[in-house]
Parts: sequence; structure tokens; C-alpha cells
Amino acid sequence: MPDLALEVIGVRGPVRHAAARAAVLGPLVPGYGSLPVGKALARVRRYWQVRAVQLYTAGWSKVVAAAADPKLALWYLRNCPPVGVLVRQLTRRCTQPRVCPFCWGREVALAGFSFLENLCYGPPVPHPRQSPPPVELVAFSTRRRLGLAAGASADRWVAAVRASARPGGVIRALVEDRAVRRAEVAALGAAAAFVTHRLSFAPAGRQLWVDRCGLALVPRPAAGYRDRVLAALGPAAPRPADVKVRALGRPSRRNLFDATRWALYYPRGMMFHPPGPAVALLDGLAEARVRLTARYGPRSQKLLFQQIGEDTRLCDPEDVSPSDD
Repeated sequence: MPDLALEVIGVRGPVRHAAARAAVLGPLVPGYGSLPVGKALARVRRYWQVRAVQLYTAGWSKVVAAAADPKLALWYLRNCPPVGVLVRQLTRRCTQPRVCPFCWGREVALAGFSFLENLCYGPPVPHPRQSPPPVELVAFSTRRRLGLAAGASADRWVAAVRASARPGGVIRALVEDRAVRRAEVAALGAAAAFVTHRLSFAPAGRQLWVDRCGLALVPRPAAGYRDRVLAALGPAAPRPADVKVRALGRPSRRNLFDATRWALYYPRGMMFHPPGPAVALLDGLAEARVRLTARYGPRSQKLLFQQIGEDTRLCDPEDVSPSDD
């Protein structure tokens, strides 16, 4: 079955869609700002189409073990619709955000931006947008590096990645342990936060990166965020250079754009690292009992204002649901 053209016929205008595009294009298309959006996304799509075939050939169980037709499953991967644009031919999403750049843009970058935007400004129309609450927007990223010596064989590297992603492995523990996943949010004293784990590979050598990254709203701004995170992680903390915290001031859509692009960018190594270790990682985590993303804190602007002790009369009284984790 031939691939769809997926011709771009419009660019989604709201800042949240621009942030999702930037989180994908930044790592994959250097200098993307000088290119038309459609052309930059077409380049990412070509990368992804090649990568999907590589993963299929390497035995990715998501495709090879597809119940109906593995080749049809591969076709859907190759034709996942681009993020942040309107296309003439629409197909279903492949829903593989750990590796698909377009699903990452929607399920991580767009979701994170939208969650905090709705807390700061209220839900989309027909409700009017209000001023954001008096909190500080903080972005963070904590990286752990796992690897083998440079001379290790390719087979040994694949086996090590597979073992670390299975139950009892280091990666599985990092992404499944709830206390570990909440560490930065608790250390920052955040009233609300969006957190994900990004799995990638170093540009060279046999090294796997496990990043826990996210966006937080901190009600009592203070200096020393990074020191607080390092102290909270304790003996399990990575080296200090791999703990990054960026305070962006009071939330605005511009700040949310910058924070999303800085913290929630697509893992470039999943696109270009040899496919064997990537398949071992994806298959090992296929049974992981954890969401790729988690939302912490209230689910409406009104409840956020209540939590930080602010006037709620101009907020939208929408219902809320419990946090993800």
C-alpha cells in the first residue's frame, strides 16, 4: 500500500501547537525556523518513515506481532499525521510516543503545555481567559546515564538495554517507582506539575539516557531550586551537571512555549541510534505499568487559586478529576 501524501494545508495557530512543533523540530531539524513549517515537518516525516522500517526489520514486537497484518501496522506507523498542522489526507495516529516524533509532540509537548495553560488561563472558549495566578513557572530535567564501555560488542549492548528495561532492571525502576517520579515535584514545592520520562541514546558510544523532565507551577518563588532538587534526590542523585532547573518567572504563553521547548523536546537518539538497542528498549518497556506522562495537582484554575490562597471569583468552576499518579 503506498504512503499517503499528507499534504499540509494549514498551520495550527495557537501557541500550544507552535510549542509542540518546536519540541519536535528543534532536535531533528537544525535551523528549522528558516524553513516553511510544511517543509520542516516533511523532513521529519522522511526520517520517521525510514526509522519505522528499521524498527520493523529489527523485530519490534509492536509491528511484527501485530494481530491482523504486520505490514498494515507498519503502514500506520509510516503515515502517522504530523503534529501542529492540518493535512489534506488524515489517517489514524500510531500512538507510539516513545519513538514517534509526531505522537511525542501531541502526547507530551502539547499535553504538557495545554495542562498548565488551562490552569493559568482557564479552559478554552467559550470561557474568557483570565490573568495567570501569582506563581512561578519552573522547568526541570534530571538525567541518568547508563552504559557500557566503548569496546563492548553490539550484541552485549542490546542485551544490557533489554535487561535494564525488564522487571527488576534499572530503567524499569526509574520509570515505575512513584516516589522517584515525584521527587522533583516535591522538592520544588509545586502546586501543579506535568512530568514525563524521556528515554534516548547518546550521540556516540553505548550510553542510554533516562531523563525525567517537566514543567511546574511553584506558589512561593525562591532561589536555589536546583540545590533543593539535588538534596531531595539524595544518594540517588545523578551528577550535578545532569540536574537542570530553569525558572521562567510568572507564567505567560511565551514562557510556556520556552519551557516546553526546553524541557519536553523529542528524544533524538530514538530516531538515529542503531535500531537493535532501540527495539530492545521499546519491547522491554511494553509491559511497564506506568504512563509516559503524569499530571500532579488541581485540574481547574479555580482549584489552583484556592490551593494558593487567591481570589477565585473570576475563575471557571469546571469539575475536576484526580491526579494521574
